[in-house]
Amino acid sequence: MVCGGLEPFDSLDELYPFIDRFRRWSKDVIIIYTGYTEDELEKEIPKVVSFGNVIIKFGRYIPNAASRYDDILGVTLASDNQYAKYYE
Repeated sequence: MVCGGLEPFDSLDELYPFIDRFRRWSKDVIIIYTGYTEDELEKEIPKVVSFGNVIIKFGRYIPNAASRYDDILGVTLASDNQYAKYYE
């Protein structure tokens, strides 16, 4: 499952139950694309990753920044400040 578009962490009250319902059905990886930094989501991250097998892509898009390949996601991200973390 991939959560992206708009900003998933701005709707945590809806994101959390959505992930909970998905986890009852599947243990597949959940990928959440966010423009926020880890520091900005310090309180929210534990709630989401408690479900396990979650990848969060952090970092805002910066126009004209160099792109970078992310090994965790296996894709090239648009800005070099963006990266993913895997939470088992």
